[in-house]
Amino acid sequence: MENSFLELHERLLIIMDEIHNICVDNNIHYSLAGGSLIGAARHQGFIPWDDDMDVMMPYKDYHRFCEIVFSQKHEWLEFKVAGRTKKFYHTILKAYDNRTTLIQKHTKDAYGIFIDIFPYVYVGNSRPRALFEYYFYRLFAAPLLRKTVTYEDKNIIKESIVTLIGKIIPASFCVKCIRWNYRRLCKKRTKYSTDLDGLTKGIVLTDYVENFKLVSFEDRSYYILEKAHDYLKSVFGDYMTLPPKEKRSPHLIDYLDLNIPYREYNNNSKQ
Repeated sequence: MENSFLELHERLLIIMDEIHNICVDNNIHYSLAGGSLIGAARHQGFIPWDDDMDVMMPYKDYHRFCEIVFSQKHEWLEFKVAGRTKKFYHTILKAYDNRTTLIQKHTKDAYGIFIDIFPYVYVGNSRPRALFEYYFYRLFAAPLLRKTVTYEDKNIIKESIVTLIGKIIPASFCVKCIRWNYRRLCKKRTKYSTDLDGLTKGIVLTDYVENFKLVSFEDRSYYILEKAHDYLKSVFGDYMTLPPKEKRSPHLIDYLDLNIPYREYNNNSKQ
């Protein structure tokens, strides 16, 4: 399993190299995020048992990044997001390696290994206002996501209602509302910012997410938040302490093959 993780990490780094180069070439700000940011701070690379990578961008940079990548053709790298990709309902941008196959827990379809790229936006000058903006966004994003993801281990009644709403409301309407909401929120700097697709603990002071620095990550260099310590402490608490051994395991993968293109896998599965 250790060797498999090493190979997975190396392939993820190849995707990350492409994202980094696009950002540098176009003066787009980004930072590693989530477990990748913890890994950069604590391990100077991947958390050894981590099975994915995350990137965050200020919304204006995220919007420019989307415009650039969807105007270009890539040989093995695919970018997908709801509203720009047919029958695709994830609300954050995903960068896939189409030479691989990955099936995630809770998902219905096979794609390649990927990196999540998500925007963060201003959400108000008080925590109550930030929480309001967070849940207001979820009114549109949650039903859209349920068109492709199932959460059987969560509240059955709540999930049934959200899934039903997702079947009734057209995806195009949800996407329009999400885009309108992002434009509205990014007009004026506020005290708090967050990734609306994350958890409420991700609501942080805007000051934490405004500047960036280049650091070592494995044998590469990527950008992270200049105030990564303040951000990570706010979101994760004592992030430098390793979790218990029983929690040091992958959380994402249901099936993985780094040598079969996901389209070939899907075609074979249907035969």
